[in-house]
Amino acid sequence: MSREWTEVDWCAWGIATHTHYEAVESTQTAAHALAAELAEADLPLLVTCESQTAGRGRGNRSWLQQVGGLAFTVVLPLQNDALRGQSQGEWPRWWALWTGLCLQATAAKLVPGGTCRLKWPNDLWIDGRKNAGILLETLRGRPQVLAVGVGVNVNNRILEVPAGQSVTPISWIELGGGAFDLPQVLGHFLQRWLPISGLELPDLAECCGRFARVDALSGKRLTVVSATAFVAREDDPLTLEPITQIAESATGSGAAPIYTGRYAGIGRDGWLRLREQDGRELVFPSAEQVRICD
Repeated sequence: MSREWTEVDWCAWGIATHTHYEAVESTQTAAHALAAELAEADLPLLVTCESQTAGRGRGNRSWLQQVGGLAFTVVLPLQNDALRGQSQGEWPRWWALWTGLCLQATAAKLVPGGTCRLKWPNDLWIDGRKNAGILLETLRGRPQVLAVGVGVNVNNRILEVPAGQSVTPISWIELGGGAFDLPQVLGHFLQRWLPISGLELPDLAECCGRFARVDALSGKRLTVVSATAFVAREDDPLTLEPITQIAESATGSGAAPIYTGRYAGIGRDGWLRLREQDGRELVFPSAEQVRICD
């Protein structure tokens, strides 16, 4: 059984305000509402729950959160002392990569029986199956405040394939042999993840290098659905220009183009690279969908 959430000293793990729900529509939605009433001195805000009735992921996708899973959102300033050496445009990408790396490291430490990898841009995979997802959003009306939502399958067993997925996700309990203490799991993550004054953190380029060492997509042939793609200029390979034409494989009026090619990793900027059959390399800052080709 998990320890009572309200008995944990969250301040010891860097949290200023904590709210726990037995059941909530979504920790991300609740966090947006709660943080709107808080001053920056009351951040970081942590929202946890026993279960979500309408958990959500990136885009319009949902996140099924059963009792026994770990779902939480942390709201904190987008800028931190540790990020002062990086440009403002890099902060969101840094947070996305850093969150994934800390989640992967936490899982690898606590679930040594599984091979933990990261799938760009926001998923944790264990033994080739999805285990966790990450959602980053800026706070409505406060673009310098970030809401980071995480959902991890820990003590819950998943018996069917969720809509939109081809493989049944995996839970820690399937590999660890026993139930995990959810507040303790979250504490392990927070200790790795929350920037602390004086702590030296990797910059964006170093995060990208670390990501490459645990990349679940290495060597894979991919299908990428994205409305935004770039290609290097022929006369200046260091300069990227957007692809304005609709890809030949786009489906439906207004649908995002679909690209297929060999995964070429992520660059020092954190963007995905895809090498097409003709050798052209495409660059994606974001994507609606990234799938491994059968």
